[in-house]
Amino acid sequence: MAGFLIAIVTILGAPRENLAAAPDMLGKLNLSTYPSATKAPPFSARTTTDQVVSLAGLQGRVVLLNFWATWCQECRPEMPMFQRLHREFAPQGLSVIGINAREEIPAIQKYAKELGLNFPLVLDAKTHLLGSCGWGAGECGIWRTAEGGRSFKVISPFTNEPLTSISEASASDVDAAVRAARTAFDSGPWPRMSPNQRADILAKVGRLIERERDRLAYIEAADMGKPISGGYAHLQQGIFAWDYFAGKARDQAEEVVRVAAGSHFNYRMHEPVGVVAEIIPWNGPAVSASQKLSAILCTGNSVVLKPSVESSLSVLVLGELLMEAGIPEGVVNIVCGPGATVGDALLRHAGVNMVSLTGSVETGRHVMELAAAGLKRVALELGGKNPNIVFGDADLDAAAMWAGIAAFSNAGQVCVSGSRLLIDEKVHDDLLKKVVEQARALKMGDPIDESTQLGPLVSRKQRDRVLEYVRIGVAEGARLVYGGDAPTEPALARGNFVRPAIFDGVKPEMRIAREEIFGPVLSVMRFHDENDALALANGVEFGLAGAVWTSDIQRALRVAGRIDAGQIYVNGYYSPAMSESPAVGHKQSGVGEAGYLKYTVPKTVFVRLQS
Repeated sequence: MAGFLIAIVTILGAPRENLAAAPDMLGKLNLSTYPSATKAPPFSARTTTDQVVSLAGLQGRVVLLNFWATWCQECRPEMPMFQRLHREFAPQGLSVIGINAREEIPAIQKYAKELGLNFPLVLDAKTHLLGSCGWGAGECGIWRTAEGGRSFKVISPFTNEPLTSISEASASDVDAAVRAARTAFDSGPWPRMSPNQRADILAKVGRLIERERDRLAYIEAADMGKPISGGYAHLQQGIFAWDYFAGKARDQAEEVVRVAAGSHFNYRMHEPVGVVAEIIPWNGPAVSASQKLSAILCTGNSVVLKPSVESSLSVLVLGELLMEAGIPEGVVNIVCGPGATVGDALLRHAGVNMVSLTGSVETGRHVMELAAAGLKRVALELGGKNPNIVFGDADLDAAAMWAGIAAFSNAGQVCVSGSRLLIDEKVHDDLLKKVVEQARALKMGDPIDESTQLGPLVSRKQRDRVLEYVRIGVAEGARLVYGGDAPTEPALARGNFVRPAIFDGVKPEMRIAREEIFGPVLSVMRFHDENDALALANGVEFGLAGAVWTSDIQRALRVAGRIDAGQIYVNGYYSPAMSESPAVGHKQSGVGEAGYLKYTVPKTVFVRLQS
């Protein structure tokens, strides 16, 4: 068997025998009518959009159909088929993630009518429902609904309408997942495999993500609002992580230490820590899960992974791919649900050796408090209020372009976002004008539209939080030079959109200069010399990242060395090497090591050479 995964989607991946008892949004369902997915579709690459809609009888419906990428290969060399279908079907009133190559359209019609849903449905004839490669037997692994039958809704950030629901894990589900991981580590094959065997499986995961890349990008666009154009590119980091840590599985060097007394041979090594509880954020779940899981697994650990309730769907698809790749039973376990129940149960569980979190400072403090009771190892990757420093001798066009990217990528929902722009007073006005032009040119819209550059925030709660910070900034006396409002255009008003906000005249004591907002809000501050810039840069409780723009290499190295943060960019922004050169946050931005070594424990061995 290939994995123990708990609390899976009731529509997206529920075991067939549990569907009839799923939440009432499913309605009555006769599964015997669902097709075997073995017949050819009644259309080809040359079938028109109108013909497909007519065959499906889905005019005016909002249905998400999963596309299995064997259909119409000649149509998708430059563009994922998901994007083409969405663009072409949208005028018909049909919102499409894709159509399965091996599905019969009349069967889709019948199935949709049986459901009678007024919210999107995700179908995949490959597995009967999107989720796993099988239903709890043989080599295909185990997918379970949560004990107690609780579930939580997945809400579209673009429409604020329900997409589907996900089974919510209970404390007993968490216990079952940890026990499965414990057994897999203590007596299972994974930590006892050769490095080559583990590496081969990890590399296979990378190939499967490549195969499913458009599917994952679409699901994240629908689930958390990440624009598909950026999401599709971002997934390359996840693919690279599986390849990189496949290499690390083969190349974990041990260190020989010369003993001063001369009577012993000594070597040092790193061993897997055991069972890891990994809690990931909602702002890029497929990539975040890939980077964490690949590092955890390469040394032989097992893991219980908890995605955010705001964006779990792509992680569940990743679980499906892990099973297909051949990850043994119990090695990877996915539990979905709120932090207050699922997360806390993980933190308290005696079977967990280590807790790793990527999240806010507040959540990090809570994790440390609970983990301390069991003396668990803790690694925290927390928030930032990152300075982007531009000196007067910098390339202003490049600095302005990257300032916009740093502040507004993923709607500012990035921990290393360049949310503070520190500008040399000599070029302040010129650079600010260029940055405002960058923000004004950003296209907001449907995250599934490949032309969209700025998508919605992940939830209405997050949108309201960002808007409140805009109000705070105005009240504190900062000058709002652009944006900061919720669009009222009909196409955007339903979604969680905030127009990029740019504040000038921001003072270091203001909340918008000190607190992590996690949204498209840029605080601009001016400085008069290098020391002034560094005082502003380091004058917050965070120390995650920072950037310096200058044509003076000596200044660049000097300032980079004095910024109190774990990751520094010179004449650019964002790390091109998250896996091979990970960073540790300073101050309130992190605790513990980075990279795969944080999931290991060191051991030193002395061999006496003389009797």
